[in-house]
Amino acid sequence: MYHICLSDPEFGGLKYFFSEKNINATEHNLICLQNELSVGPLSAELEASVLKDRTAFFKEYFEFDTISADYYIAKFIHPNYFSDLNEYSSIVVWKGENVAEELLLRFVAKFSEFKNIYVAEVGSIDSEYKNVAEVDPILFTSLWRNWKCITSNQKVELIEDWNKLGKQSLRILENQSIIEVPFTYYDELLLSFLTTTFQSAGKVIGQTLSSIDQRISDTFIYFRVRNLITHQKVVYEGDLLSMIDLKLKLPK
Repeated sequence: MYHICLSDPEFGGLKYFFSEKNINATEHNLICLQNELSVGPLSAELEASVLKDRTAFFKEYFEFDTISADYYIAKFIHPNYFSDLNEYSSIVVWKGENVAEELLLRFVAKFSEFKNIYVAEVGSIDSEYKNVAEVDPILFTSLWRNWKCITSNQKVELIEDWNKLGKQSLRILENQSIIEVPFTYYDELLLSFLTTTFQSAGKVIGQTLSSIDQRISDTFIYFRVRNLITHQKVVYEGDLLSMIDLKLKLPK
């Protein structure tokens, strides 16, 4: 059986739990997708042209961090992602109620042929948990072997959801549905925290994130800050390489 999570923090927590509970690693193989599915180009079939566009996007997304960009791009999702795994086995998708992990579940449904797909939903531990990384790994005990199997009808619905992707490059979760919106979706909110006096970029980004009812990364908001600077909607001073040393204001 395989267990899949979305990113390194989740992987670390699950790996710790597996170790503490002496879970047999050959019987329960833990894998990590290491992909940000909520932003960037996607399509139903992940054809080569879309993967090329996705590569170009993440080079811009990690504009000042080429190490992260190269590492991230090297691990990109692709249609044959699961082809080297034993797909006569089953897989458990560890997720919370957030757009990135909902997309992970749909990616597994679309591109794998596992005998069974199970869901370990961290919200069943406590409804306050919206992300696997938020949970103390010891609490995973209550989920162990209590995961729910996806029915054939549910799998069809998940694949249909994935097949709708590609109209926009930002995805949010709204009323338990994945909605695609423009990159500019949060720009007005971000700009509302700026004045004509310079203030810390970290403060503005933090205020923006705290006002969004989504699991959005500071990397995405920082990406939007740079875009707004490029389009002269925001003035800056300091070092664009560092949120800590960057200050922002509205143009006069």
